[in-house]
Amino acid sequence: ALRPISTGDEITISYLGLFLYAERPVRRQLLQRQKHFACDCARCRAELVRPSRDAASWVPCPQRHPRIGGGGSSSSSSRQLD
Repeated sequence: ALRPISTGDEITISYLGLFLYAERPVRRQLLQRQKHFACDCARCRAELVRPSRDAASWVPCPQRHPRIGGGGSSSSSSRQLD
């Protein structure tokens, strides 16, 4: 782990690799074909209600994202990025 993990912290992994920042239909199709499930994560639900054409808005900020070296101060390892 890149930071201490406390009891109750959510630990997540992305199955998307380079497609992590693709638009919702591309991500969902890939997951359905390769992992055999329809994603219903918070990001996919949010994009269904309010589609985002700005793919750059999902790229993690290098100053704040814990996996890129910024650390951040969130108690949860999964959070929606603005």
